[in-house]
Amino acid sequence: MTQEDNVENETLLGKNDGAITGLTDKMEYVYKATGNDSAVIDSDYKAITGDKLENLAAGTYYVRYAVDDNHNASTATTVTINAGTPITVKFDANAQAFATGGSDLTNQSY
Repeated sequence: MTQEDNVENETLLGKNDGAITGLTDKMEYVYKATGNDSAVIDSDYKAITGDKLENLAAGTYYVRYAVDDNHNASTATTVTINAGTPITVKFDANAQAFATGGSDLTNQSY
């Protein structure tokens, strides 16, 4: 498993649509958010049930083969899902809100 071949980065910041492919149901993973420096422990790992993890947030994932009757758990591979591109929305005071039926945005609160 290689980082470059098996990672789909988040498309838009906060969309949580990243993915890791090339997996098996004999593997397990743990997620560490960016800035979380706590140690990874065995009980943190979650089973993988298919060949792909989807809807992943940006951050670091540790993927390994799980322990079984004949093997210890493998050394984890570090996989990074990069954050997506931020979206910037600017409203002109005279713009019409076409998505809400054309009402004027100047009198709306968000």
